[in-house]
Amino acid sequence: MNSWWAGVVALVGAMVVGCHEGAGDVDASTGSGGADSIGVHDPDAASPGSCTAAHQCADFYDGCKVTTCENGQCVSEAKETGAFCTAPTLVPAECETTRCDSAGLCTIAPVADGAACGPEDACTLGTCAAGACAGKVVPADCDDGNPCTIDGCGSGGCTSTPSSAPCDDGDGCTSGDSCSSGTCAGTPSCDCESDADCTTSDTNLCDGTSKCTGGKCVNDPKMAVVCPEAVTAGPCESPVCDPATGTCSLQIVVGQECSDGIACTSGDACNAAGECESTTVVCEFDCTDDTDDDGDEKTDCEDTDCASDSACAVAPECTTTADCQPIPNVCLTRTCDGGKCGEIAVLDGTPVPDQTPGDCQLVVCDGAGDTRSADDDSDLPTSKTACRVEPACTGTPLAPSFTTVAAGTSCASDAIAGKTICGDGAAEGTCVACNSATDCPATGNECVAATCIDHVCGTENLGEAVTATEGQSGGDCQKLVCNGEGGTKSVDDAADLPTSSTVCLTDPTCDGIPLAPSFTKAPVGTDCSADGISGAAFCGEGPMAGVCGECNTLLDCPSTGNECVAATCVDNECGTENLGETTTVQDGQTPGDCQRLVCDGAGDSKSVGDVLDLPVATTACLVSPSCEGVPLEPAFSFAATGSSCAADGVDGKTVCGDTNSLFAGTCVQCTDDEHCPGGTCNTALATCIAGPSCSDNQKNGLEVGIDCGGNCPGCPADTACTADSDCASAMCYGGKCVTTLNGCTIGTATDQTGLFFSSVLFPNGNLTYAPKCLKVKVGTSVRFSGSFISHPMIGGVISGQSATPADSGPFVPVSNIGTAKDFLMSTVGHFPYYCQPHGTLGMNGVVFVVP
Repeated sequence: MNSWWAGVVALVGAMVVGCHEGAGDVDASTGSGGADSIGVHDPDAASPGSCTAAHQCADFYDGCKVTTCENGQCVSEAKETGAFCTAPTLVPAECETTRCDSAGLCTIAPVADGAACGPEDACTLGTCAAGACAGKVVPADCDDGNPCTIDGCGSGGCTSTPSSAPCDDGDGCTSGDSCSSGTCAGTPSCDCESDADCTTSDTNLCDGTSKCTGGKCVNDPKMAVVCPEAVTAGPCESPVCDPATGTCSLQIVVGQECSDGIACTSGDACNAAGECESTTVVCEFDCTDDTDDDGDEKTDCEDTDCASDSACAVAPECTTTADCQPIPNVCLTRTCDGGKCGEIAVLDGTPVPDQTPGDCQLVVCDGAGDTRSADDDSDLPTSKTACRVEPACTGTPLAPSFTTVAAGTSCASDAIAGKTICGDGAAEGTCVACNSATDCPATGNECVAATCIDHVCGTENLGEAVTATEGQSGGDCQKLVCNGEGGTKSVDDAADLPTSSTVCLTDPTCDGIPLAPSFTKAPVGTDCSADGISGAAFCGEGPMAGVCGECNTLLDCPSTGNECVAATCVDNECGTENLGETTTVQDGQTPGDCQRLVCDGAGDSKSVGDVLDLPVATTACLVSPSCEGVPLEPAFSFAATGSSCAADGVDGKTVCGDTNSLFAGTCVQCTDDEHCPGGTCNTALATCIAGPSCSDNQKNGLEVGIDCGGNCPGCPADTACTADSDCASAMCYGGKCVTTLNGCTIGTATDQTGLFFSSVLFPNGNLTYAPKCLKVKVGTSVRFSGSFISHPMIGGVISGQSATPADSGPFVPVSNIGTAKDFLMSTVGHFPYYCQPHGTLGMNGVVFVVP
């Protein structure tokens, strides 16, 4: 029990005891007052039957009833079963509470199973079960969610220990999965798990797309990239496949032969920038003048042999194709020839970058700077609907072709909202909503028909020509038809004659505007037993004309079989009426229970207090019967201790028990020795013990010494004993009665029985324990604080200058390390202890453990 709850119980207990003590002693002759009296009586309190204010009903208060004063009467309304209640004499235990039972009484009830109880320590916390605190549980918050650890709870809190159990790491490409150091792992068994794992940098995509097959990355040779042969954009570029992307592009080929168009250079080759470089050679002509040295009718500065010479100061338009403006036409390639920018057509048949997938055509350059379309039977079309299958390239030129599936075939896989089947006619090969109205969902309305127009579902409202089949009421002179707006309406139908449900209605017709069922009412008193209505025998009159009635007077109606429900006859119909509290119920009464059953006005009965229904005693030891409490309950006073109860006729039991014992009010064998001729009375059991006595100067019976111990007074010191009760000192240690242990007695020990944790100090310089003598309850933890190195402590006793260590107990073996240690006092007993080097100098003590 935790300290908070213990405090609550102690407080409630003190309140109960205080109330009893304040009430005075019981008068055995009158039964008034005493410890059994409960409640406070209002001096203005009225009798149970009348009141003028709510406080006058206080005598009738109960934890399970709410009592008020209504119209001069004290009225009690019961709380629902299971509601919380309070009662001064009820003190619930740790796993108990107070609740109203089905009889309207406040009783002890168990709390819900699973509620926490016991010490407020997460690792020793108990749970309530059937009203008692059950054993330890491992708290749910100690679960770390790791399957590779073993969760637990120790003295320091939650614990987690790694396991080596098999497990599943969730990776399909590992095997032999097991726990290690708190982690689940397995041995890799696949190079890949999906195609995405094969797109690594060392995969040559020009050899084909790499796919994951059987856990290995394998290239698909059918997908190998072949770059088209095309005229390059310049003398230093060639089409090359990039292994990283699998796409073709023009790339510079360093060292490739080329021509810069200048006759006075040689050794022309491509550099890393894509330019044509050369080694300049000396021409045989003098290019520094403006004469025609070679006879070609061109001056030196005009001649291509010398045009590159700086002395002529003629600036070229370009030196490489990079100097020329790009052309948007992919079928033309820029050139730089003789310092002039030009263009040249790309080779016929070279594919252009922009293509239309699935059109059975390949757009290529035509060799004249334009494009043309060429058949490509590998460029198969892709169907966008489940209604077209078997893609192909057919015709001249090639064009996409499909085979259409049968109309009405499901195309739900296309996931097009509202379109689920393949169409017919003009919609053949496409996914549509409907081909006919039967393909459209039912409207669920007889007056709204489904339609299919242009393969789109719709609805149409039906008119009056359509008679509804649902909702018709036969024999009501009406017919339901559609109203042209999606609903129905009622029209006259003279052929829909009504059918009489009773002999009391005859000659059915349809009359009135609108037409309505009509009958002729049979004469009053006509036999209508043929209707088969239980209890109905004749046709009524007045408001009941045309009706087969159950009754004419109350005597015609059957009994209800319930004392609180009376039969009635109203308008020729039998009924019932709930009776009120003025009616006392005859069945179910329990004589002498201070209660009376009356009707509750709701067809049931309830119990109300009745001070005249006095209880009848079952023994002569209960006297002065009365009705007391809220609600009223049987009460008696206890007959005087030792008074005769021979009239009870119980063999061997002739006197009334001690009024201050558990046997108060019961017939017992004895209360003192005079009731036991030739023997003694065991007052604890109220029974006679024959034979030995505590004054025959012999050790006999249950005695542990001569005329002492057992049922006799306690024995003196040094007498053999088996329990504390055998000794006059109330201390049995080592099998002998002792007056003190290490100078301590249980009567003078420091009382800390109200604590769960106690403390004993032993500073180095004092050679004492504080407190020296300590009394605690079972389950208390006692902490000793000091230097165990300087003062090693062990269980045992000091006698004079001799130390006798104990064989067992909480202080065995010796404690000789640290500065603080907790000892759990788990059993009842006396546990002496001492400091090994200083015990004979007074450094010793005792912990007395009581229940």
